[in-house]
Amino acid sequence: DPGSGSFSQAQQELTVPAFGAGTFSAPILTYRSGFRETLWDEPKLLINPRGMVAHGDDSLAVYVEGYQLPAAASVPFVAIDETGQEVYRGQVAFAGGQAVEGKQVQLPAQTPSLGRLTLTFGNPGSAKETFALVSFSRSWVLTNYDNLLDLLRFFDQEDLLSEVRKATPDQRPALWRKFWLESDPVPTTPENEALDIYFTRLAIANMRFRDEAGSAGGWRTERGEVFITLGEPDRVLESPPGSQVRYEEWTYASYQAALVFEGQVGFSRLRLTPSSRAEFSRMRVTARQRQGG
Repeated sequence: DPGSGSFSQAQQELTVPAFGAGTFSAPILTYRSGFRETLWDEPKLLINPRGMVAHGDDSLAVYVEGYQLPAAASVPFVAIDETGQEVYRGQVAFAGGQAVEGKQVQLPAQTPSLGRLTLTFGNPGSAKETFALVSFSRSWVLTNYDNLLDLLRFFDQEDLLSEVRKATPDQRPALWRKFWLESDPVPTTPENEALDIYFTRLAIANMRFRDEAGSAGGWRTERGEVFITLGEPDRVLESPPGSQVRYEEWTYASYQAALVFEGQVGFSRLRLTPSSRAEFSRMRVTARQRQGG
């Protein structure tokens, strides 16, 4: 550290594996793979450095190599989720007779469930492993169903989410895929647009109302709930300085309605008035009907 004159040093031994004739590499997570012709060629790989893949969006790509294989070989490749369930099993076919032979394994986007995925390549006794993390989406690194379901408390598809909540750990992956497909307004795209909108609003609410919620997160406030459900209001009126009661009025022109939040001066928490809570319930039903839910 040039500023203080302090320094430190760390050392670690690294073992570089020797890939002799008839051996295979460990699986490598990649976004894109090219294939080498000789051992002296540089690897043509775009590595997936986080080892993460988005559920229902990305295909999980894995690159493997075989070295000086004397003949054709078929090598097993297995993916196991964190519940111990086998979610993929395939064979990687090598032609043999080459100094180095690369292959790419592509798992379909819907194959992995959320959480840690163990990828095993090779025959028993010599198999090699690596691990991938299957997240809810590219933008939201959520790999735990309980955390994800808590964040989805304001999402309208309560019947589908209830199935996932009540399910056992081994049942949740299939039910989550069912929820993903049935809540997707545009099935022809890899994204779930409804969930993208929901989580984008959640992030905005978290920042905008964080002073009110503290460590709990701004999305948990009543203003956060309304914002996540209905989006940005067309107009916001706030109580003038010096008022005895603090309030905000949010107007939504498309619903022909206004919602009022009230709170005490000096306290940051604002709550819907009883009449506005009833009006918000009506607006939520209308929003669901407009979305075809």
